[in-house]
Formats: sequence, C-alpha cells, structure tokens
Amino acid sequence: MKHLNFRISRWTIGGLTLLAVASALFYYFPQIDLFAARELYLGGGKFLLSDNKLAAFFHGPLDMVIKSGFAVAFVAYLALCAIKFKIPRQVHEKLWILFGTIIMAELVIINWVLKNHWGRARPVQVDEFGGTAHFEPAWRISHECASNCSFTSGHAANAACLALLVLFLPQRLRPLGTILAVIFVAIVGFMRMARGAHFLSDVTISPLIVLATAMVIQDCLKKP
Repeated sequence: MKHLNFRISRWTIGGLTLLAVASALFYYFPQIDLFAARELYLGGGKFLLSDNKLAAFFHGPLDMVIKSGFAVAFVAYLALCAIKFKIPRQVHEKLWILFGTIIMAELVIINWVLKNHWGRARPVQVDEFGGTAHFEPAWRISHECASNCSFTSGHAANAACLALLVLFLPQRLRPLGTILAVIFVAIVGFMRMARGAHFLSDVTISPLIVLATAMVIQDCLKKP
C-alpha cells in the first residue's frame, strides 16, 4: 500500500508567507487602503477612471473574454480526455494546475466564499467616497454588502489565473513572460481601484491567493 508523501516546497511556503504578511499588513493598517482610495477619488462619488472607456473594457469585455476562454479550454480538455487523446504528462500537470487553481482559488475561495460572505463594501459604496456604507478592513467579516462584495477582487483573480499561462512558455521565455504577466495583473488591479470598485488590499490579496493555491496544487502533483 502506497502512503501519501506530500512535501511542501520552499516556493509554496514563500507564497503562503507572502499572503499571510500582506493580509496582516492590510488588516492591522487599514489606513493603507483608505490612503490609496483617497488618492484616486475625485469627489462627488466619482473616481479617477469612473467614466473611462478603457477601464470599462477591462471591467466587462476583456474579463468576459478571459473567462469564456478558460471555460472553452476546460471543456476541450475534458473532451480530449474522454476520447483518450494522448496528451504529454507534463502538459497534463500544467493543465491540472491551471484549471485546479481557477476552480479552487477563483471560483470557490474568492468568488463564492469571500465575495459572498465577507460583506465588505466597495470604495464607491463607502460613506467617505459618496456612498452610505462603512469602511471595513480586509479580512474583517461585516454586513455592509449583501453579495458580490469588494473583498476580494474577482477581476484581479481572473487576471492572475491568466498569468499562469506562463507555465506553458519555454523555459527561456518564462522570465519575460512573468514580468509581462505581473504588469498585466497590476494594470487590471489599478483599473478596478480607479473605478472605485476595489481597495488596494482586494487587488493585492486575490493574486496572492491564486499564486499560493497554484503552488499547493503543484506540490500535490509532485511524485513522492
């Protein structure tokens, strides 16, 4: 009988540590979120990019294209598996990491658990920025929002999942791919903040949850 021999890598420990440190920082120093939001607030319930068409594109069409692409790719992968199409083991493992992270991190942890049960109001809903709700720090459960709330960012999580496609690049291109992926995730996060849809902690913690989840899944797939 084989025994489960799961070993957590130093990279996974680093990812989980980074998530814990960032979470603690935003929880105990909530003024960081307020400062960043104030810098983007124009007054009258409007933020820097509230009416910007490019920011609206990142919010709607681009996000939908990425989600649709993931859905089509997942269905195609299942179909190939069903007809027993020969896929190299390394590609299998990378796809398991990608789809496993999308399901566990983006769909379950972020969109189902956090966004629907933590109740954090979005910046545009907070009284200091023209709304009626009270500001709450990251990770503090509240009742300022009923569903699809600010904590954490689904768009930032989706962008971070797209960044995992770096795994499929040749080794020599991964450094450049990683840099471009980080820039893309940062742009998406900024666009969401500049529309008053999320705090800095929302768009920071989501990618870290995605990263930590991907690393844990990768460790689970390693041979003992």
